[in-house]
Amino acid sequence: MGAMKLCFLLFCLSLALLGVSPVKRLNNIDDLTNTEYGKSKPRHGLQLLFWFAQQANIDQNNNKILLNFYPNSGAFGFRRFGDREGILEGSEHGQYNYEVGNLNSRRYRAAAALPAYVQMYYNKTNYLTKIDPDLLSQIRQTYPCTGNEQENKNRCKQFLKRIRYRTSSCSSNSRMKRSPYSQCNTFDSIKLEIKTTTQGYSKLIWENITLGIMKTYKYVYIDICQNTHSSDTNEDPMRVEKAYFLISDSSGALDTSVSLNAGLQPRLRLYTSLFNYVLKRLDFWYGPEFDGANRVIPIRIKGVDASLQLYAEYGKACARLYIKKTFSNWKDVLKNSWVGFYKSSQHENNDYYTFQYAVNFALIDNTTTEDYDIYQYDASLTIAPGVQIRFLLDNEYDKVLAQTTHW
Repeated sequence: MGAMKLCFLLFCLSLALLGVSPVKRLNNIDDLTNTEYGKSKPRHGLQLLFWFAQQANIDQNNNKILLNFYPNSGAFGFRRFGDREGILEGSEHGQYNYEVGNLNSRRYRAAAALPAYVQMYYNKTNYLTKIDPDLLSQIRQTYPCTGNEQENKNRCKQFLKRIRYRTSSCSSNSRMKRSPYSQCNTFDSIKLEIKTTTQGYSKLIWENITLGIMKTYKYVYIDICQNTHSSDTNEDPMRVEKAYFLISDSSGALDTSVSLNAGLQPRLRLYTSLFNYVLKRLDFWYGPEFDGANRVIPIRIKGVDASLQLYAEYGKACARLYIKKTFSNWKDVLKNSWVGFYKSSQHENNDYYTFQYAVNFALIDNTTTEDYDIYQYDASLTIAPGVQIRFLLDNEYDKVLAQTTHW
């Protein structure tokens, strides 16, 4: 469990902090209700705030926000906020301001680990809000969450209703490449999601495509697209070849032949006629992007400044090591350490499918964060439900320093 003090909680919903309004402090839910902070879709600040309140424990003695992950590792898309405009008051020595929730930035794919109810709506609104820890405590105590995703979504809806979040607006913006193309209420309950099959392929899941939609639109398709995460933030995602599926049921699941990979995203296409289909006049609803780690952040390796993460690339299991840059002699300390790949979390430590020594992992330059270097090893093991990786100190099988949640 990591703990640190966040001087300010920042919700930054754009790539550039231009024309930022004065910072306001919100101390309780009533203060939040009486502001315009994140009040109407497609803004997602309230959902993001609700999620963060569930993650944060508050030390009332010294007003610290305690987290079970390290923001400087880049988890959930956290990154340091430079405050070039001098908006915020200075931090104490060794403390930093962080921002989170920049769903529009393809550079920070880790934000895709945020829950689907956070990613459902967003736009490019620029604003900053200063959140008092008392507000986080109040949200967490009033709307406590569990491990059930649907229940957490319902609690978030209760919170939004109290804050008077407005859901009646409709908007269409062709430049919002990874947000819903049509924002009407008709789509609010739709669920689109990508999971994994037993063979390392993408399982497409959809729910609550209402009978009204099925009757109105003659052709209802779900595509699987690949977000490329290039430097062009307005670039359209590529539809994976032959990964488009005509559906006739309001809810269902379908095993596809698309290898599981980070950046995959399901998208709903609706056509009223064959004429619309030919002219590509589309209405869209987007599901959350698959982040490669199944929305599980790196787990701390005991005794060292490093973390372990199970990752999927092209249908295969990969292991990632997050090594803090100050841990410069890690290859000496961990020279005999290794990562085992297991088909099931029930397997004994010596019953691994394959393994690799930590010192043989390759540095991934394009995903290195500000404070951590990321090393990866690609195994031949198919990513599938039940797969797990473990970090062992040496050749003795009883010294497990970290093990991931099974896939």
